[in-house]
Amino acid sequence: MNGNARVDAFSEDALANERILNLAQKVYVSENPSLSAMSPGKRPAQVTLYLQDGRRLSETVFSSQGNFDKPYPLSLVIDKFRQLAGEVVGSNVADELIDLCLNLEEVDNIASLSALLRPN
Repeated sequence: MNGNARVDAFSEDALANERILNLAQKVYVSENPSLSAMSPGKRPAQVTLYLQDGRRLSETVFSSQGNFDKPYPLSLVIDKFRQLAGEVVGSNVADELIDLCLNLEEVDNIASLSALLRPN
């Protein structure tokens, strides 16, 4: 419904959204022991949709984006960090943290990192 799982997808407004609540009532989650047995080497999941016309659509994946074998692109990780950290430390500090972390091999003293994390 939101197209993402960022903070705003879990806001009070989103959690009270009638379309989301209606969809949530139609979702049933259960374990498939044969898929669970593949863990930890694989992280499989299966989704089955039961359509009103009687059709059933199913898809199984053995690894999804974000797992250890399919990491998110760095740009997505940075964007998510910027959004989450920006709400806590401000966008300027979040950008400084990103720059510092991307260049840790050049940092002589980690105090510069911890200084950015201290409340003012």
